[in-house]
Amino acid sequence: MESTVGLSSDPNLQDEKNDISLDDAVETGMPKQPMTGLVLGAAIIMSLQSFIFGCGIGMPNNSSPAMTYDGTGDLFPGEPATFDPPITSDQFSWILSLFAVGGMIGGLAGGTLVKMLGPKLSSLITDVVFIAAGFIMAFAPNYGVMMAGRIVLGVASGLCCNCVPIYNNDIAPVHVRGAFGVFHQLFITVGILVANVLGMQSVFGNPSLWWILWGSPVVFSGIHIVVMFFLPDSPKFLFEKGKDTQAKVALTKFRGVDYDATAELDEFLAAQKAAEEDGEVGLAEQFRILFSKSYIKQATIAIVLMTGQQLSGINAVMFYSNTIFASAGMTNAEVATIMVSAFNVVATFPAIPIIEKAGRKILLIGGFGGQGVMHIMFVVALIFEWQWPSVIFVLVGVAFFAVGPGPIPWMMAAELLPTKVSSAGQSVVVVVNWLFTFVIGLVYPLMNDALDEYSFLPFAVCCALVVVYTVLFVPETKGKTIGDIEAMFGNA
Repeated sequence: MESTVGLSSDPNLQDEKNDISLDDAVETGMPKQPMTGLVLGAAIIMSLQSFIFGCGIGMPNNSSPAMTYDGTGDLFPGEPATFDPPITSDQFSWILSLFAVGGMIGGLAGGTLVKMLGPKLSSLITDVVFIAAGFIMAFAPNYGVMMAGRIVLGVASGLCCNCVPIYNNDIAPVHVRGAFGVFHQLFITVGILVANVLGMQSVFGNPSLWWILWGSPVVFSGIHIVVMFFLPDSPKFLFEKGKDTQAKVALTKFRGVDYDATAELDEFLAAQKAAEEDGEVGLAEQFRILFSKSYIKQATIAIVLMTGQQLSGINAVMFYSNTIFASAGMTNAEVATIMVSAFNVVATFPAIPIIEKAGRKILLIGGFGGQGVMHIMFVVALIFEWQWPSVIFVLVGVAFFAVGPGPIPWMMAAELLPTKVSSAGQSVVVVVNWLFTFVIGLVYPLMNDALDEYSFLPFAVCCALVVVYTVLFVPETKGKTIGDIEAMFGNA
């Protein structure tokens, strides 16, 4: 979902809006929430599940030659076919893409699960789903079972996109909440990198050992379950469920024994009363309002930006960089793929202050525009067989994505859609994101076969179209209140 590789792929728009009143309250009287080792450790431990999600994205990339090996050729001399009958390239693209179908299911179900059971218990359930997926894939005897395993892996990944951001947001002191919000995406990128390293032919990317890589969620999630049992649950969730004493105990653990939790609990209560006064709008009614004349412009902007994010070409790189670089004539496509994954991790850090300071609109224009230019340069490099320059153009394209097309569509969806339609809005953007992840995963191999070195030109065109749309129709929302944004569209 990369959305998967943007700075923030958190689809939980409702929770972001609910925290606005809390942040304001902190600034106007609540004592500063101390940063403790437990808070940092808990966020890192919870984010290990995002790492597993990232491994699921990255595991097919460098291991693809092994997974489709038919026992012929000199790539793996002396090795029998990995599967009997062998998995074809077209079948492998389905295995890769169906991950997104599961992600769509898990992403939509995850919000309800977290609301009912809380982020901690939901995360433990997600670990069980990851373990099931790992077992299915590691022992898959054929193409059909492997597809089923990837769907289950996608379900777990979609659930993870709800559990991790909500838990980290709930426990983080307000003054570092933005940084904690990056943990989810950061650990996804680290997972992609590790999976690409483990997928090398000399490690597990061969016909004999592939099952260790594809079964790795069993080990990683097993470890995650053990360490998660030692963490307190979300204080906010405990309070919402009427467990005031347990919420206070959890806050004291997170903030320190000398912390007076009374003011923070009062803010939980105030936010809860405000939500009750606003009343709850059913999901069906939310959809009606979302696509009514009052909000259709905001909904359209959110959908176009999310579609543009996925059609920017980023997931073609994340899913198929090994194939792409190999087709460029590189003999060390594995190394180039690892370089892209490592740069994806590194690019996360400088992107944070840029996003905090610059406006949303300029980052969208610069990000999509920069990606489009890099796609064109990449095509030129393929035409003239410039091997390492082609890698550089991909790296720079990843950097442009990290500061604009990755995080901004999620941020703007949260800012443009008011609380009364946020659940419906969340559902729409999650479905769009995972849907086009599926489309790119399935269609790009066909594009590559048909267009060869020109296969990234359609992505360049899509980037250019999003730039034009942004210039003409997307407003600047940085620094604007909910009321200001409503007024922009005549809904004040």
